[in-house]
Amino acid sequence: MIDYIKRYYEKKGNILSRVLIIAMIGIAAYANSLDGEFVWDDNQIIKDNVLIKGGYGWPDIFKYSIIGPAGEVRSVYRPLQILSYRINYLLSGLDVTAYHLTNVLLHVLVALSLYRLLNLLFEDKLLSFLSALFFVAHPVHTQAVSYISGRADPLCALFGILSIVYYIICCEHKNIKYLYVSVFLYVLSVLSRENAFVLPFLILFYHFNFQKRIDVKRFLPYIFITLIYAVIRFGDLRGSLASNEMPSFLARIPGFFHALTDYVRVLIFPINLHTEYGNKAFHLTDAGVVFGVVIFIAALVYIRKMRYVDKTISFSIGWFFISLIPYAQIYPLKHYMAEHWLYMPSMGFFTLLSLGLSKLYMEKGLRDFAKGVSAFLLVFFIGFTIRQNAYWKKDIILYWRTLEYNQDNPGMLNNMAMVYTIKGDYYTALQLHKRSAELAPENAYTYNNMGSIYASTGDKENAVIMYKKAMGLDPSFADPYNNLAQLYKNDGLFLKAEKLYLKAVSMKPSYFEAYNNLGVLYLSMRRQDEAIECFEKVIRMNPEFFGAYNNLGALYTSKGQIKKAIPLFEKAIEMSRYSVRGKADYGAVHNNLAVLYYKTGDYDMAIWHCDRALEDGHKVNPDFLKLLEYRRKKR
Repeated sequence: MIDYIKRYYEKKGNILSRVLIIAMIGIAAYANSLDGEFVWDDNQIIKDNVLIKGGYGWPDIFKYSIIGPAGEVRSVYRPLQILSYRINYLLSGLDVTAYHLTNVLLHVLVALSLYRLLNLLFEDKLLSFLSALFFVAHPVHTQAVSYISGRADPLCALFGILSIVYYIICCEHKNIKYLYVSVFLYVLSVLSRENAFVLPFLILFYHFNFQKRIDVKRFLPYIFITLIYAVIRFGDLRGSLASNEMPSFLARIPGFFHALTDYVRVLIFPINLHTEYGNKAFHLTDAGVVFGVVIFIAALVYIRKMRYVDKTISFSIGWFFISLIPYAQIYPLKHYMAEHWLYMPSMGFFTLLSLGLSKLYMEKGLRDFAKGVSAFLLVFFIGFTIRQNAYWKKDIILYWRTLEYNQDNPGMLNNMAMVYTIKGDYYTALQLHKRSAELAPENAYTYNNMGSIYASTGDKENAVIMYKKAMGLDPSFADPYNNLAQLYKNDGLFLKAEKLYLKAVSMKPSYFEAYNNLGVLYLSMRRQDEAIECFEKVIRMNPEFFGAYNNLGALYTSKGQIKKAIPLFEKAIEMSRYSVRGKADYGAVHNNLAVLYYKTGDYDMAIWHCDRALEDGHKVNPDFLKLLEYRRKKR
């Protein structure tokens, strides 16, 4: 009995030590990503997303696309990803470190799930351990981990792998409760990312590879869920995944084989990693395409042969190719390849690599050599991951990195131009936008951005031309309507501006900036009740929007309703850290509060807010300062 207990705790201790090592390697590889900023799509998907800020109810997360009720085609439906961001927001607001930490922890959990799956399939602890270590450390996954908006990949993989684990346990133990858990996890995986639909194919391959009879009744729930998801999502996915510039299916096939060659390359030699590979067209005679065809045919032959010789090899190869099905250009995609598409497929590669090293380890004379190679690869992967993380820390670094490899990427040129616009370098921004317009003359976003630059520099004539051109290219694009309305409002053309604002919010119901601008317009038109309705709607949609609190506070102040105005200005100060307009507004709100508190007789609060206004550089009325100085002396 004592020996049994000793063996039990030794076994559990070994498992715990492996789990801790996998976790520590993952954290070590991605620790330098924790101080990164929100970059690229993070701003739209997280910072400006009304779904995660409480403006909408929890059920609405499952109702809208990933960027909320914007009125556009629901092109990317990943409610579990948004749900995770909302939990992040509830716990830490917009503290970017918490979002990065969540991504890293999810990545570690995926590695641990892979360890569990491989252990379950092959009962080889060394194989499972090495596979999980290589997976958690490899730099090809930085886009899925260091990039906060890449979270869909680890979420989908985590639920998908655990679903397969419980399915296998169900098959082995004939216990229906494990099937319920597996099916539920599959639903979560599908709600995390679209590529989860390959899970039923992986289950079928499990039965094929290990020559196990399939129970059709047990498998039917996966088919049922997949069909329902396909019917609901197929029409919506067209708006996101397809590109009008993509070639036909036959013309896309070479791209998949070229991508296959590139995937093998970046897994073996993970250098020159970057995002946005583009939608290039390839010829069948291209070397990369030919090599990809050879890899594909060899893999099919090897799977059939090794299924009877070494099931680990056949399973690893099969897992790699089946997981690539969503990206095989069967359906037209915007890019011929992407590194984060390897998140699930790479598990097969790492299993194959680990199998070779574990076999070397079993040879007595080669044991030290196997240890050395494994250690070298792990250090090599961690080093390159740490280096790659740096490219995802800031927008400008990420965009320049991408443009190094794809100089004619119109999207990245636009993104880089926006960085220079924020910095106030309008000339450079305009040149980048013009280059983008040359490459993609039908892109309405480019002309809208150019219009905003012209408006900022006082060139109203060209601004109007650009906004109208953007409207003509994409009549459903709301931003140019709002921006042109701003120009009309500033010129006193209130009725024209109102018409355009209403058009913008009708196309994009969650467009809180346009609602706020419409409220300001109604104030100028002395339509106060309509202005209040607009500002209150903004606050419901985006509880962190500084401008709405400030504007509504000013409105109630003008109506003499001080008790209503004070809490709104206080809330504006709380939210001012999210204001893109800076400390000038912060000081102005403190000044407004100082005046209001003085009127209520709370002189201490009036003095305190006046001091804050002065610290922030706001010019306070000299007569008011004299009154406060008098009250200060009477304390």
